[in-house]
Amino acid sequence: MPHSTIEIHFSNPYLALYGHPSTSAGKALKGVVVVRFKRPAKVKSLILKLEGESDINWIYSTALLNSKCRFRDKLIDQTLTILEPSEEMHSMPAGESKFPFEFALDGNIMETIKTQVVRCDYSLTAVAERPHFQPRLSVKKPVLVKRFFQHNDDPIVAYDTIPNVLSIEFFAQKKVYGIGDDIPIQIRCLPLGGADRVCLRINSAIKEITTFKKPKSHKTNVEKKWHRVVFEKEFSDSTEREVVMPIQSNDIQFDCDNVFMETKHEIVLRIEAKHQGQTLTHFIKIPIIILSDTVDRIFEALPPYYTLEDLPGVPPPSYSQINIALVV
Repeated sequence: MPHSTIEIHFSNPYLALYGHPSTSAGKALKGVVVVRFKRPAKVKSLILKLEGESDINWIYSTALLNSKCRFRDKLIDQTLTILEPSEEMHSMPAGESKFPFEFALDGNIMETIKTQVVRCDYSLTAVAERPHFQPRLSVKKPVLVKRFFQHNDDPIVAYDTIPNVLSIEFFAQKKVYGIGDDIPIQIRCLPLGGADRVCLRINSAIKEITTFKKPKSHKTNVEKKWHRVVFEKEFSDSTEREVVMPIQSNDIQFDCDNVFMETKHEIVLRIEAKHQGQTLTHFIKIPIIILSDTVDRIFEALPPYYTLEDLPGVPPPSYSQINIALVV
């Protein structure tokens, strides 16, 4: 074990922001810096540096030419001094010393994004300078920023038909899912009146549409991907089937909308119906929202709720007190 160490511990596994960047409230990045010495020591200063960078690299087409769109930007650069540099050294006891910290961040900062085209990431560095020729202590830790939007999570119900052949009903319990969740969808197919036996096949997938953007420019590039195709073998009509579509974190990008990119998703069902020797193909597209975490964990980082009695300070007057004051 080394004679001295320094560590960073965050209060939450990630910094959660809620709402669109233009209307989102700010948030505090909180944690503690832990410094350990085997024996009493001196420290010149203890400084934290929070940095964020973006790196965007994509190709757009103009006429017959393909041009590269490459730019970088500094997302954030903040410094927090915990122990001020001074002529007199700061005395540190043997053992463990903890220094809580807090960075006040605006609500419009970019969320963490790591794709082949867009990279937005953050890091926090803690440096403890020591006197003379003693090596300084330093540690760097990534900061994960996630953004969640308000959404309508009503069930999805859709109806469609293959004329004179089949009636199709689609049902999903909700519209919003998170990376790591499963999407169970129910499909009910009924032959229309007078139709003979119909053999069916279902091919389902998640379609991802990403529009890359260059700030202060009209240049864009649209990329479409298909994820996790689930294939169902033939089955008879007049039946209800459940298809489970897992959302894998290693090959799908969560929904987002910022100055660099916009990502949306939809479930696409390809239904093949064999009827009277003909094969009829029908597509159903259902928009969904995919968040950056499982739905069960999204609200773990929300601040605790306090009743009026629990809040510090003098509570506001009641309506009855206001009315009495107005009458007097």
